Amino acid sequence: LKISVLSSKLNALSPLSVVSRGYALVENNGKIVKTTSDISINDDILLKISDGTVVARVLEVKED
Repeated sequence: LKISVLSSKLNALSPLSVVSRGYALVENNGKIVKTTSDISINDDILLKISDGTVVARVLEVKED
């Protein structure tokens, strides 16, 4: 029972599980983008989504 609970928690936190819920994993030069300072205008970034990868060019960066 305890293993089942831990397995469920681990699966819920898995990056693949998060992406399957509609989120994207964003990379710039092989590094995960965590903040706006991690990207610049004209960077080519990778958006990893549930069924593949999208390559996009940054046109604008806005901070909240």
